[in-house]
Amino acid sequence: MTRLAFAPVIPLEALTVLVALAVLITLYSLVQRAKGAWARGLAFAVLLFALAGPLLVKEKRSPLPDVAVIVTDRSQSMALASAPRKPRLRASKSSVPWHSSRD
Repeated sequence: MTRLAFAPVIPLEALTVLVALAVLITLYSLVQRAKGAWARGLAFAVLLFALAGPLLVKEKRSPLPDVAVIVTDRSQSMALASAPRKPRLRASKSSVPWHSSRD
């Protein structure tokens, strides 16, 4: 896949100001029917395109094999699922000194 990307040579704000200025100058010269107005506009366009830092990016992608990871937790903490929850909750609340017991 090939695409066109830009890496501006000058800051983007400065490039934006130059584009606006070039458009205003070209429009003014076209309205005034000045000789070479279209050539001036074309020269501005080429210069601004060069300052925009065009890059032709070619990407080569290859498909990866499908991989699935299955994780099984067999630690002691997972073995407590069948134990009642209330005693564990009370035990954890009593281990915290600033917790007030309101059960």
